Amino acid sequence: MLRSMAFLLCGAVTLTAVALTAVAQEAKPMTVLSGIDNPCGIAVQSATGHVFIAAHSGVHRLDPKSGKATIFRGPSGMSNGTKFDRDGNEVARISDAVNLADFGIDTAGRSPIVKGAPVEAAFTSDGRYAYVSNYKMYGKGWNPIADDSCQTRNWDPGFVYRIDTSTLSIDRVIEVGAVPKFLLVSPDDRTLVVSNFCSQDVSIVDLASAREVRRLFVGLHPRGIAITKDSTLAYVTVMGGGNVTKIDLATYEMSPISSAGYTPRHVVLSPDDSVMYVTNNKSGTVRKISTQTGELLGVVATGREPRTMVMSPDGTALYVVNYLDDTLSKVRTSDMSVIQTVPTGDRPIGVTFDAQTNRVWVANYSGSLLVFEDA
Repeated sequence: MLRSMAFLLCGAVTLTAVALTAVAQEAKPMTVLSGIDNPCGIAVQSATGHVFIAAHSGVHRLDPKSGKATIFRGPSGMSNGTKFDRDGNEVARISDAVNLADFGIDTAGRSPIVKGAPVEAAFTSDGRYAYVSNYKMYGKGWNPIADDSCQTRNWDPGFVYRIDTSTLSIDRVIEVGAVPKFLLVSPDDRTLVVSNFCSQDVSIVDLASAREVRRLFVGLHPRGIAITKDSTLAYVTVMGGGNVTKIDLATYEMSPISSAGYTPRHVVLSPDDSVMYVTNNKSGTVRKISTQTGELLGVVATGREPRTMVMSPDGTALYVVNYLDDTLSKVRTSDMSVIQTVPTGDRPIGVTFDAQTNRVWVANYSGSLLVFEDA
């Protein structure tokens, strides 16, 4: 059963940690963490247990043991804001601004000094590097007007930051398509796959050179990504096309899987890569699909607008955040049934699983974090 320790919103950007029961009844605040503005993506660095949160205020690193948070500094050294730990002591909070000229990027008449809007984070297998997508770039000459309703493809380019987790610095910036959303590192650490929501394509990045080597048109609003254990195939959800696109990462050949349902948003694979699970954002369901045949194996309703999900390491359970219902659902994969649903904060959007502690972390877009223990 899920038990939770939650970081609940207290004011505009203040997070309060409280111990909760599964039904979220009365709870007393234990500690306070401040400064996470609209968290989106969330990921656990398995080697250290540190939790990285991509948010509008920057990229945060949270140490669950000490409760200290760090926001990464760009090469330009720009910073703003204050910094606190759970005891009210000062830690770091800085801007996500970078100078693109520092990375040899020609901005074609735009200012090279920009500020991003981090969305998602993905780690290399050893946890040394974290790659972070930026929803938009802000600066003189930039036109950050693309949003989730975008229909055409002609927008500002997007950028992915690489963070060296040993030096806590942004050491590479990679140009990709417009409005990069989800991104994932292949298990062999050779390739980064990025879904570009508004340019309707997928960037294939060679990590040795930190350069985009191929951009593949897949259709309207690509979002979720899963990669097989042998790093040969990527699966990308295409929300506007109602399909999942399978990509051969060696030949770049593509084929659609049409059983993905309406508005497929996120995708994960079973431990043996034989089954994919897809959230259907607007229909409120999660689908189970054979990767070999494309056959639909099961469907379950979890709540309104299921966004992201994460799988338990043994493949027996999915944890799904339902954005409009403010809930987290646990789904048993064997028969695709919801076995538990618990309240979250306002608009849960990101979720990750820490295998070492059996904890599920949930990021709420309203500005709060929750940690659930699955006993």
